[in-house]
Amino acid sequence: MKELIRSAWSDAVAAYLDSRINSERTLQASIYANLLNRLPEGHRVLCEPCIDLHGHGRFIPDMVVLSQNQIEAVIELKFVPHYYPTTEDLEKLKKYSLAADEFPLLLNPTTGRYDDKKVRFSPDCILAFAVIGQHNAVALDRSAIEANMAEHRARFLFLSHAVGGNS
Repeated sequence: MKELIRSAWSDAVAAYLDSRINSERTLQASIYANLLNRLPEGHRVLCEPCIDLHGHGRFIPDMVVLSQNQIEAVIELKFVPHYYPTTEDLEKLKKYSLAADEFPLLLNPTTGRYDDKKVRFSPDCILAFAVIGQHNAVALDRSAIEANMAEHRARFLFLSHAVGGNS
C-alpha cells in the first residue's frame, strides 16, 4: 500500500510542477484519481469522510483507502506552496492509530444515510502525511516529522515537496 500511495504522490507532484494543481482540493483529486488507477479491485478511496471516534472526537481526514470493512490507509494533505504548512494533522494521525471501535462510514445510496455496515482502522493502517510547502517550513522538516511519529514508524509515510530554496 505504501508504494501505491508513493506512486500516486509522485504523479501528483509532477502535475503540480506542470502547473495543473492550484489548491489542496486539486491535489486531493489528483491523488484520488491516481490511487483509483492503481488499487486492486475491491478497494475504495473516500475523500473527507466523517469519522466519529468514540472518546476521541469527530474527525474528517482528507482521504482514506478502504478494503471491505477496514481502512488500510489514511492520508492527511497540506498544500501551501506559497507559505508555511502546519503539522497539526500529525496528532490526528496518532488518534487514528489508536482507534479500535467500529463506526459507520459508507452511505446508503437509496436513503442518503449511513449504511449499517461498520468499518474500522486496520491494525496496519498506513498513516500518511503529504505536504507541499515552502522549503523551510516546519512541516517539511523530515527529521522532526519522523521523530514526532517515531512510535508509528512502521506505519507512517511522509511525502513532501519543497517549494523554493534548493528544491
